[in-house]
Amino acid sequence: MSMFFPSFEQANIFFIPYDYKPLSLLVHAISEIRKTAGEEYQVIDITKKCMLIVNKYISVREIYNDDINNIREVVKRGLSRSDLRENAKIIYKCFKYVNPLVIIGEVLENLILNNIFNKYGLLVERNQWDYIFSILKDRDLIDFIQPIFKDEIKEKYFNIPIITFLPISWISELIILPPAKNLFFIHPEFIYNQTYSSLVFKAPDNSSIEAEIDNIKFIKKPSTEIDGGYEFNLKFSSNEEDNSKFYEGLKSNFENVELFNNERILCSIDIKDKDGNTHWIECNKQYLTIDYKGVIGFSVFENSNQIHNVKYLIKEIDTINLTSENLNRAKKSIMEKWKKPLRDYPNLEILISKLEKLGAMKATMQNIKNWCSPDNIAPRSFEDYKAVLLFAGITDKEEIDRFFELAKKLRGDSISEGHEKRVVGQEIVIDFLKKIKSIDNLGSNYEVDGISFSIITLG
Repeated sequence: MSMFFPSFEQANIFFIPYDYKPLSLLVHAISEIRKTAGEEYQVIDITKKCMLIVNKYISVREIYNDDINNIREVVKRGLSRSDLRENAKIIYKCFKYVNPLVIIGEVLENLILNNIFNKYGLLVERNQWDYIFSILKDRDLIDFIQPIFKDEIKEKYFNIPIITFLPISWISELIILPPAKNLFFIHPEFIYNQTYSSLVFKAPDNSSIEAEIDNIKFIKKPSTEIDGGYEFNLKFSSNEEDNSKFYEGLKSNFENVELFNNERILCSIDIKDKDGNTHWIECNKQYLTIDYKGVIGFSVFENSNQIHNVKYLIKEIDTINLTSENLNRAKKSIMEKWKKPLRDYPNLEILISKLEKLGAMKATMQNIKNWCSPDNIAPRSFEDYKAVLLFAGITDKEEIDRFFELAKKLRGDSISEGHEKRVVGQEIVIDFLKKIKSIDNLGSNYEVDGISFSIITLG
């Protein structure tokens, strides 16, 4: 029995899987590229961008044509390597063929036709409902479904069944036990391994409530088959026997590979810029930001309430066109900020004394010569590096920490060129932004030294 709803006796949780080949094939191809790429940052970053679109498909958020065109272009330019090409082609094509309107319409229509309830509540964001409403209206389903908004779900008990497209592993932070007697989870067949035989919900006071298995009945319904569409079937279907073997292989892949690692698949926040346009950013991802005082730094966001002190957010830093020559020149330029002051100081003995007063532990003549060399990245100890940076006039604590992290990443033996581009690319953007005299009216897109980046103006 729930301490918040004493009348609660039992809840029925229905799993409503659907099999939509364009989406299954898309996620399978992303998984294959991840396995091939290993730890290569540039490729992993592109697959993350792909998965954010997939997350929107799964959670039935609106996706704009520009989003699809942009991700297809990123895949085309960034995954052209020979060992990635075949799966990249599949991703490129499937983003064209996946039709979220068909997924939403077919699954909801099938659910309503095959169940006895007259009215359902659909768990949605407030800014998501207009998009869903238009789909329901086109399908003549609007009389059967009403919105249940996420900000209501913790506060009320509903006397109608609730439908959600969110996988069950995401809901602990959203709903209490129980929000309704009947709860329908709609999800792709390939993430059925995320369903649980026990649940932990959050109560209104944010404490955990462990649901007892005796009070919850789990029911898996047959999978809804959704036609992939004429163009997709023409491209990817051959004969029935080959088709059957191929998709059995897909199912086996998803059973053996924990692609989502039981994490929240959807890790994005919708934010609005100063003109009211909606953008989405990743939760817990480090973003370059500029506050209202013009201070440039890194920020991580868990919810949209945390952006109120941010004036500008640098959303995307694209380093694909950063050549090796520009990369090496940029690395040298960054390190020269502190190497040149060391090299230009006329008296080594006095320099040693100054560095020691600033906290250096190993400021010998030979070490200083090594630190100045373009072949070496930086002093290895934090104390030595901090002293060198302070001597060069770099005194801001966050900037010192950033230089130390930069050196540590660049020194990594296994660093890929893609990861190196990302690390150096951030510094190039920071240097560029620091040279701008006024931050009052920054543009939305910039290019510098082979790097392009976009800026969201929030205030």
